[in-house]
This record gives sequence, C-alpha cells and structure tokens, in this order.
Amino acid sequence: MHTTTGKKLLTAAEYIQLFEQGALTESDRVELIEGEVVEKMTVGNRHVGRVSRLAHLFIGRFGDRVTVSAQSPVLLTDVSMPEPDLVVLHVRDDFYEGSYATPQDILLLIEVADTSLSFDRLRKARVYAAAAVTEYWLVNLRDNVLEVYRQPTPQGYASVTVLRRGDRVAVAAFPELELAVEDLVP
Repeated sequence: MHTTTGKKLLTAAEYIQLFEQGALTESDRVELIEGEVVEKMTVGNRHVGRVSRLAHLFIGRFGDRVTVSAQSPVLLTDVSMPEPDLVVLHVRDDFYEGSYATPQDILLLIEVADTSLSFDRLRKARVYAAAAVTEYWLVNLRDNVLEVYRQPTPQGYASVTVLRRGDRVAVAAFPELELAVEDLVP
C-alpha cells in the first residue's frame, strides 16, 4: 500500500488479494478507482433492466465476433480495476477465465448512469481515457441520451458526441453494424 494526501491507496494486486482472502466479497459492491476502493451506487430496476437489455442487444447483434461481459472487473492499470456495466471484448478462447480483460482487449466499454452520472461522466471517463480505452459509451438515464466518448488522451477523451433517439451509432471496431440509439437508451 502507498499513501498520498493521507489516504492509503491499493494496487490492483492488493485489491485482488483482499477478495482472495475473503476480506472483500462480491456483496461488498466496490471497485478500485485510482487506488481507492470506491463503493458502487445502489442500482434500481431501471438500471438493471437497461444493462440486461444492452447485453441481449450486443450478444444478438455481434454474436461470436465478440465477448460481451456484464458487470465484471477489468484491469485497466495497476491501480484501477473498475466494474463497468457492460464491456465488449475481443474474443478469447478462455472467455477471460485465465486473466482479467485489459485495455487492449476492450472494444467498447459501457456505463449505464442515473445516480452515478457525474462520477461516470467525469472521473470514470478520465480513468478510461488515461488507460487508452478506445471507446466509452455512457447511457445517460437522466436525459435519455447516449454519450459517445472516443479518441482517448491522458487528460480525457478528445471527442464526445451526444446522441438522441432517431440517431444511429456504430462501435468504431464494427462501423458496418449500426445501432438505433432508441435501442440503447429509454
């Protein structure tokens, strides 16, 4: 553990060890962001339903071309291990049983946000961009829009586009597979 400004920060390896030792369990609903163990927001039916709908949509649309993982940890850096709502990954024979997904594995990362909107839009977007996650979508349940973040830089995403019902969007890795925004947002 290292400290900065009086806080004890964890590495991803130390964080994983806390789960292996039973000090943390899945019921703790936490994730590691920049060395801090951050409590995840409580999610309601609307959030759960939207994540399930997105998983169904992506699995149906992309089939065997990708691996879709819902609410699973990704190893972004040695101090950040968030659990995004949905991750679209390169196919791997072991389905990521052998090791966690890393930024090189991620084609698209999605967060569904209502109460967590400012955290997902500001801090998480910055962490995802700094880790070079090429594409991040924020399903904004407050405004019923899709925020598309691309062109990661160490300071954040250089491109942010807000899409509404009636618009279409494609994952950058699959530009030929357009999706209707109304299938993604309520």
